[in-house]
Amino acid sequence: MRQSLGLWLTFDQLDMSDASKSPDTLDQSPVAFVMDGGGLIVEWNSPAEAAFGWPRSEALGHKLSALIIPEEQREAHELGLKRFLEAGKGRLLDRPLVLSVVHRDGHSFKAEFKIGAESAGDGYRFPTKFRAILE
Repeated sequence: MRQSLGLWLTFDQLDMSDASKSPDTLDQSPVAFVMDGGGLIVEWNSPAEAAFGWPRSEALGHKLSALIIPEEQREAHELGLKRFLEAGKGRLLDRPLVLSVVHRDGHSFKAEFKIGAESAGDGYRFPTKFRAILE
């Protein structure tokens, strides 16, 4: 059975009045980071810094795949993004996914993600909810 580590990530600018209430599901978890249609990180909060080891100043503007996706899965990530941009839909969006991710120091851990897609003025943005899990 999976258990939450209690690491619920939120953007620093969000209203934190409910922060003391632990979400029961990933759907209730706030967004952790946002990737643009080019695969670049455009939002990254302080709990994301702690979870992945990348300071916001270093994460912003870098490819998400290069920072947290295991090397052997990066090509699949890039192809999935390309397919979405071509078709306007993706089979992995808006549902919980358990994925292995990589911390800056090289250790990997499992996390549950829910990736959304939003039309932006110049393309798409992908707000992503996240929580680390124990197996």
